[in-house]
Amino acid sequence: MGRHLTLRRSALTGIMFIFLIASLTALPKEAWAAPTALKLDPPSVIDETLTPGKTVVMTVQVTDVQNLYAYEFKIYFNNTVLNATKAVRPAGHFLEPSDPANQFVPKWEVKNNFNETHGRIWGSFTLLAPETSRSGNGVLAEINFTILNVGTTVLAFGDTLLADDAGGSIVHDDVNGFFSNSPAPPPPPPPISAHVYISPPDITDPMLAPSTNFTIHINILNATDVYSFELRLTYDPAILEAFDLQEGSFLRNTNLTFSVITINNTEGFATLNSTLTNLPAVSGDGDLATMSFNVLETGATPLTISEFILRNSTGQALGVTVTNGHFSNIGFEGDVNGDGIVDIRDLSAAATAFGATPDDPRWNPGADLNSDGLVNVIDLVIVMMNFGSVIPEYPELILPLVLMVASTMLAMALFRKKHVEH
Repeated sequence: MGRHLTLRRSALTGIMFIFLIASLTALPKEAWAAPTALKLDPPSVIDETLTPGKTVVMTVQVTDVQNLYAYEFKIYFNNTVLNATKAVRPAGHFLEPSDPANQFVPKWEVKNNFNETHGRIWGSFTLLAPETSRSGNGVLAEINFTILNVGTTVLAFGDTLLADDAGGSIVHDDVNGFFSNSPAPPPPPPPISAHVYISPPDITDPMLAPSTNFTIHINILNATDVYSFELRLTYDPAILEAFDLQEGSFLRNTNLTFSVITINNTEGFATLNSTLTNLPAVSGDGDLATMSFNVLETGATPLTISEFILRNSTGQALGVTVTNGHFSNIGFEGDVNGDGIVDIRDLSAAATAFGATPDDPRWNPGADLNSDGLVNVIDLVIVMMNFGSVIPEYPELILPLVLMVASTMLAMALFRKKHVEH
């Protein structure tokens, strides 16, 4: 009897173990998915034999992405070390359309003299309906660099956007690249004691009309031995009115604090001075302050941390960097997704809805910018006329871009109409 009971228990244990393994392997793949990233391959090139005149080839890659439909990126590099000679979308690239007509390139530019010290590569691309979004890993672009001198440079991403087929942003990491043909490795960057920033950094929302409110946080990262801080934040008092400023939990989690708060809506600033009443000092990350505003007018204003001082328990000032914020409730024509910015995400959303009417499943009322009940070339032209920094930075490109969009979309419409009739 005891032997049979032991066998039954062993069998039950085995069955439970099998079910446990099966349940683990049946977990959704998303639970194990790595974060989406935009990166260069190879990520770093460190080679003393790469003398001036030789060529380095890198690819821009996206990894672990879901439903990618459009993208935009800028890459900056030291133009005394490298020059970009070519940037192309290679055959078989990740967003290669099934029909060459189903794509649009609002910007593809190599500018080695972007400024006195740096060159810039700017690429933006979107699929057009009826193409579907892509998921997985792949190459977006291939870049050839010619080596000019011995030296080092970071290949830094900037203003990157990944958009899905609904015009929504895809959260991702930017992984910068590095090049060096110097005999010795570059020195490490100096240590930074702390970083203070406004969260969210950019409040761009036309829905924040006069008489509405919003709140920001002033946070700190990588702090060491903080005993007190002094903060001054400025804003435009014609657009915003501060009505509440409270100390956050960073210092108060450890001990009592003595705080002095001032709000001056006439000049447009608020101050907060906070000091611990006793040791120990505080290290790590946390929330320094919370500040609430009432919107007075339509407009835009920086949210600037104009003064910030950190001190340790002996009164010594600590190193700190600061990132400021921005507020705008100005609406833009061509803003399909209503985020207050006209960029590749709006073009992606309009392209997805191209040709749709209100009874079409692809219909997007935000893409019908002239309210004629049809998303057509006129709506795409409206987006392009307000796209990013094209107008202020390159006004001479507007007419060619508009003509290119119009001719491409007209050709697509005629081609599809012909096929429907036959």
